[in-house]
Amino acid sequence: MRPAPPLPIEPMPPEPNLARRRFLASRLSSSWRAMYSSVDSPAIASEPRGSPRPDIVGLGRARWRAPSASLGTWLRGARDQRLAGTPVDLLKPGVRAATERVRFCAVQTIYHVSPAHTRDHAARQQHRQPSLAERRGAGRASSFGAMAALIASLNCKSKAAAAATPGAFATDACFFSRGAHTYAVPASLHEENRANLLERLRDHPPGLCVFAGGVDRVREDTDHEELFRQESYFQYLFGVAEPGWVGTIELPSGKAVLFAPELAPEYAVWMGKIATREELTARYRVEVRWLSELAPHRAAFGAAYRLRGRNSDSGATIQEARPPPPGLEPFADDDAEFNALFLALAEARVHKSENEIALLRYASWVTSNAHADVMPRATPGTYEYQLEARFLYHCFDTGGCRNCAYTSICACGPNAAVLHYGHAGAPNARQLQLGDFALLDMGAEYHCYCSDITCTMPVGGTFSPDQRIVYEGVLEAQRAVFGMLRPGTSWTACHLAAEREVLRSLKKLGVVVGDLDEAQGAALGGVFLPCGLGHFIGIDTHDVGGYLPAYPERSTRAGLRKLRTARVLAPGMCLTVEPGCYFIDALLDRALKDPAHAKFLDASRVAAFRGFGGVRLEDVIVVTAGGFENFTTCPRTVAEVEAVMAGGAWPPAVDAAPDLKRRWARFEGGGLVDVVVPAGA
Repeated sequence: MRPAPPLPIEPMPPEPNLARRRFLASRLSSSWRAMYSSVDSPAIASEPRGSPRPDIVGLGRARWRAPSASLGTWLRGARDQRLAGTPVDLLKPGVRAATERVRFCAVQTIYHVSPAHTRDHAARQQHRQPSLAERRGAGRASSFGAMAALIASLNCKSKAAAAATPGAFATDACFFSRGAHTYAVPASLHEENRANLLERLRDHPPGLCVFAGGVDRVREDTDHEELFRQESYFQYLFGVAEPGWVGTIELPSGKAVLFAPELAPEYAVWMGKIATREELTARYRVEVRWLSELAPHRAAFGAAYRLRGRNSDSGATIQEARPPPPGLEPFADDDAEFNALFLALAEARVHKSENEIALLRYASWVTSNAHADVMPRATPGTYEYQLEARFLYHCFDTGGCRNCAYTSICACGPNAAVLHYGHAGAPNARQLQLGDFALLDMGAEYHCYCSDITCTMPVGGTFSPDQRIVYEGVLEAQRAVFGMLRPGTSWTACHLAAEREVLRSLKKLGVVVGDLDEAQGAALGGVFLPCGLGHFIGIDTHDVGGYLPAYPERSTRAGLRKLRTARVLAPGMCLTVEPGCYFIDALLDRALKDPAHAKFLDASRVAAFRGFGGVRLEDVIVVTAGGFENFTTCPRTVAEVEAVMAGGAWPPAVDAAPDLKRRWARFEGGGLVDVVVPAGA
């Protein structure tokens, strides 16, 4: 790109790296400047009006920084947003269309980001350390004051957007989308979620329910902002993308109000124009006020309620993890471990609406396709992280899933016996070897709704005899559970049925000896299947509601004590079914020393499988009135896996395993439509 003179704006206060900043500014292209001065360029004007707009919010958030931040730091952050430094006439048509008729402030970020609202600037300023400019004294004040005066004079709040704008957060029937090729979340999703909560609070005393959204976080003592993801209860009720918000719901009327941070004018310099309350109200379909109006709003109600309860997986309490802003006390019903508001909201999240089910199906459809895309790449010489990279690319590029539901587990060879491999200390870094098992546990997330799918395959494309026995044993465990999935079935019974099939395959291998009933009675299954069969899934991968009061308590038996719920199945519950068989040295050593377990094990055969790794097959299902539906459409039989690894097409022309009840689909018109794949012989 041709060099261009610095932007024609009031200069920022001098810094020690002033020369570097001037050099960087001189590298700004004329194309960038054109985006500041006018959006009526031929490249933009030539775009047809009404072209699909991408979800600009999803393109990233370069955190607002005070004017004292170095321009170099700011440019490096902007560079990562992919649009930084790109001439307007080289942008994809949909991105160019997204800039149509947008009037930029005189000082604006180099790419347009839909208004993102961080925590209240006043609170930020109250706790921040003095800037370098402030420490250098009054000699700098005049320059800084000139900049502040310029910012204050800008019309940084955008005018209300025209209705019927397609794309993300439009004022039409679509609440959220990342473009025409991605799922269009309906506007009714969060309205239905709030109605679901209200239905469970019909007998609750009147008052005001207060919900605190998530806050943005920085890395330790730096100003590096981590990518924000909304707090899950708040996402369920409101679907707000930005941090620092608070929501309220009146009882019994159900009237909802959102309170957004009122951003300082400087925000417009770094992050884009600041939305008006009218725009935010149109975006989220709920009345939006500023946070400064929250306390008077609360004062109008005699009683106020906040969430108070404990997560059964982490042990953390929501009132400590995300308390409401100060000044709203006192809260009623606030002395029990679980209050009625928490119990009602957690239970509401257990039973998914049709819109939630459709969204979860989309996340699993994207995840299934990504797994099928990765599978033939599990070849000798490849690194685990390359498989992870391909999965992440596919989910974002084809499905609009910027976030993953959890850290990807790409465990090959002996790593496949590490249940939560892939963490910082074991970062998917092993090179695949011929004869390895590759266990890939990866899931996409869309609008904060998750998928969690695991595939296991032989590196090189062909199962060895031992690998086939273990793999088909786990697949038979899935089939056993699928045969039981219907309302009224105990999830604990499903786990025990899966455990039985795993032990059966191990006896076929000669690893387990003796009577299977006695072996299972001695909890031998917990040695090879130490984790639970599966878990609720929704806005969280391990979704809430597993062990709420008044439902079965957690077992202390090996294997069952890691089961994340012991509830009886009901329609609308979404769960993972993920049986596995793992050869974990620590558990094998313990079992061989325990007489109650050792008598059921052949020590020589156990030794032969050390380093073997493990197998897990994980599908996402929803319980229906008549049984269940399986949203996972990955290769599952041995023949399917080997065919796809050899380059075969997927989805298949025939369904070789109709008993798995995979619900085949294709994307069309903003959602999924069913596809009939005939059953094979």
